[in-house]
Amino acid sequence: MKNPGLPSDEFICDVITNRTLLFEEYGHVTSIGQIRKTFSCPIRDFSSFNQFSFVATNLTGAILYVEMKLFHGSGKTDVINEPVSMSGGRGYLLMEETMKLIFPLESFGIYGKPDGWKDIIGMEIIVKRGKTDTSTAPVVVNIGAVYGECRKTQAGPRLTSRGLEVVLKHCSSEYALPLRGEAAAGECGGNFHEPQHASLLSMLPYHSYPRENTDEMLKGHIMGEQLPIPISWGENPSGILEWSHFLHRHHFLGEVLKSFLETKNDNYIQFLDDVIQDWIIHNHVPVGSNGGAGPSWETLSAAWRLREWLRIKDMAWPHKEFKEETRALMLRSLWEHCRHLMDHKGHPNNWIIVESAALTLAGMYLNEFKEAEQWFKEGVGRLEKEFKLQFMDDGAHFELSPLYHAICINAFLEVKMTATVRNIVLPEIFNLPLERATNYLASLCRPDFTWPSLNDSWGITGDYCTIMKLAGELFNRPDFIWIGTKGERGIPPAETVRIHADAGIGIMRSGYNRDAHYLLLRTGPAGMAHVHEDALSLDVAAYGRLCLVDPGITAYAPRALTDYYRCASAHNMILIDGKGPVRSQLGFQERVGSANGNLSVTLPETDSKEQSQAITLKGTCRDYFDDSGVRFTVTRKVVWAAGKYWIIEDSIEGTGEHTVTVCWQFSPGEINIDRHTAAVRFRDSEGKGIDLIPETEGYKFTVFHSRGDAGHSPSGWVSLNGKDIAADNVRFSITSPLPIMLTWALYPSAHRFP
Repeated sequence: MKNPGLPSDEFICDVITNRTLLFEEYGHVTSIGQIRKTFSCPIRDFSSFNQFSFVATNLTGAILYVEMKLFHGSGKTDVINEPVSMSGGRGYLLMEETMKLIFPLESFGIYGKPDGWKDIIGMEIIVKRGKTDTSTAPVVVNIGAVYGECRKTQAGPRLTSRGLEVVLKHCSSEYALPLRGEAAAGECGGNFHEPQHASLLSMLPYHSYPRENTDEMLKGHIMGEQLPIPISWGENPSGILEWSHFLHRHHFLGEVLKSFLETKNDNYIQFLDDVIQDWIIHNHVPVGSNGGAGPSWETLSAAWRLREWLRIKDMAWPHKEFKEETRALMLRSLWEHCRHLMDHKGHPNNWIIVESAALTLAGMYLNEFKEAEQWFKEGVGRLEKEFKLQFMDDGAHFELSPLYHAICINAFLEVKMTATVRNIVLPEIFNLPLERATNYLASLCRPDFTWPSLNDSWGITGDYCTIMKLAGELFNRPDFIWIGTKGERGIPPAETVRIHADAGIGIMRSGYNRDAHYLLLRTGPAGMAHVHEDALSLDVAAYGRLCLVDPGITAYAPRALTDYYRCASAHNMILIDGKGPVRSQLGFQERVGSANGNLSVTLPETDSKEQSQAITLKGTCRDYFDDSGVRFTVTRKVVWAAGKYWIIEDSIEGTGEHTVTVCWQFSPGEINIDRHTAAVRFRDSEGKGIDLIPETEGYKFTVFHSRGDAGHSPSGWVSLNGKDIAADNVRFSITSPLPIMLTWALYPSAHRFP
């Protein structure tokens, strides 16, 4: 957060006790795209410092963002071969200004398990434009000398008890610290037990790590790891940055609160009290920093934690086991959370939406603070602005990831629900536009009530039913409720064909019963972030069983499998000379522009029984290039024939002789490949699946089959329940002059292998 300028008896800042020159001034740097300046470290032990700083001058006509990376000489794990710490790239340089940039220890996120700053072999400074900046002009910066600094810090909140009195309204102490077992009321009060809040505890946490029961958590077993009690907040047994982020976001405390509401077990309240007090004492908010990629105060982590704490304040504070000391600490820290989110914004995607929603909720829940109205107005204003920027006309979120779409919808729905309970009027985007965005998510739901894992959506069986149930209640939509309750209540949707022209996604299904057939065709655009090279990919279910899937992604760790999950060959895709389309390097506007024109649907013109179900989806991708820059055009047409099977036609237009490879990524199960016809038969554990049959005569394919291949170039993996699971990947290759058309039949089957 920024220094609030309060007196030292109200807010405690750090004191720099030592400052040492590490690297001389680098000077004027100009580069197209981004600046990367690397420093070798002849002296590798930087453990006497807990902060780096340097002065830089922005000579570019735009705001620039700055990141620092540290490369460690030790700390390798089975997954992380090159341990690295990174600040996250959200430190900023204003236009035409000279600024001092600081990078405190707590702003670094870590991949691997290094021993602090004791063995740093290199440092890198990265300066780049914002993600939405489309300019191609050079980045120009003057980089000053780099210093190592030692700060004297204190435990606990920086806002003192005296400071808390200053930022609170003139309310009685009973208001700030409600009487045990009672809810405060009046001007600053509010209801501590609105039943709608408890329903939000059923929301699944947005990670794929294990969810232990509460009694296991009390013993330190959290998200698949065994931690000491009290929790050591620097723990990261796996060495994966995302795990430590989720630990600090406190999603696991929601499960504890839910268990308390169900059982009234005092031990659960004591655990909540102990964990929160301990976290506050050991994780002070950084001043002069936006928290970087650090697990504790990264803006996104601060927002998620604030969201969890608001519910704990609402439902656990009145209980006699929740200590007054902890309530006071929480109030001081809650103010710091809100000021941190007022001062800084994260990445201009789902981050800002989650952060803005948390700020809005704080403004409604924390009206004991003088600034609560400012928090609410700022949060709502940001949400309205970001909804208009981030959601397409067809309701799709511009990251084109069902996971991040669901996260954003959840954020808006929580605000809408809370405002409804409190009779607060919200902008129009919370009505029909939000309902349309929720309808987009509903249309992607598979027959088994899971969602495809497009663009970094974690595992292949994403579950957003709880969000759909809440949306159904808020919008009075029986079809949302039907999806949200997995068919137990409500009415199934009517449409069996859905086209999202902006998102470039078409869905065709035989119905909404659990044994229905389902196909999704994705034609683009790439998406604002979390981009996979998956234009023209398919996701297919037969008899309700997952058959062909997007592989998802297990972690964002820098490793070979992470790159594999995002590459074209991991998807149901076409390759030309071993390469898929080039999408991750496209400019911002190209990644988020409407796909309108790349996707078309043809419905039958007659009412004959045979053709009444004959539907065609056709998608086109023009992002394929050879090494010389020559463009290819690839078209995939999918025909839903008589409502019984699919015919797929892949057309590749271009000149010259090339090797065309069509990749098929299956869900975990069993396959059989006919060595004469090259037909691939897939079955799940119940003997249901599909037969994939190449139907192009005159072509002789070379068939490659991989399953769980590891090493430098992995192949045949999907992400499931937070783990990398071996699953069959089959590739058909042929070398031929272009143009060429390849045809495939997909037959749903309920017969086991002979």
